[in-house]
Amino acid sequence: MIRFTFQYLNPVALFLSIAVLFQYCIAYDKQSVQIEQAIGTHENGVKIILKDDREFNLNALYYNDDMLYGEIHKPKAGQEVAVKINPDSIKEIHLFSKKKTRITRIVVSFVVIGAFVALIVYTMNHMWD
Repeated sequence: MIRFTFQYLNPVALFLSIAVLFQYCIAYDKQSVQIEQAIGTHENGVKIILKDDREFNLNALYYNDDMLYGEIHKPKAGQEVAVKINPDSIKEIHLFSKKKTRITRIVVSFVVIGAFVALIVYTMNHMWD
């Protein structure tokens, strides 16, 4: 007779939650770029690191009236908010990397699926004991 126990439910929940969390992972290029390269050339965003080590993930970076602005999406408000940025306070600018983001998501998905299959095989082998 096969008995189902909940002793393996915690690892399954952990693997599935890790998979969901990493599906929202965004990767940026390691190499820093100049402000001029970051304006208008990014696809999905830029990450700015200020000299005081604060980080901002921006949807867009643009000049308006000779001032540098970053656009941040506020999900609760459902709107884009422009933030004024002092160019002298910027330490690094990193562009969004679509390739690295895809690779990270695929690798994490395969690892989680493999661990899930291994857990099912392990459970099936020990269910008959």
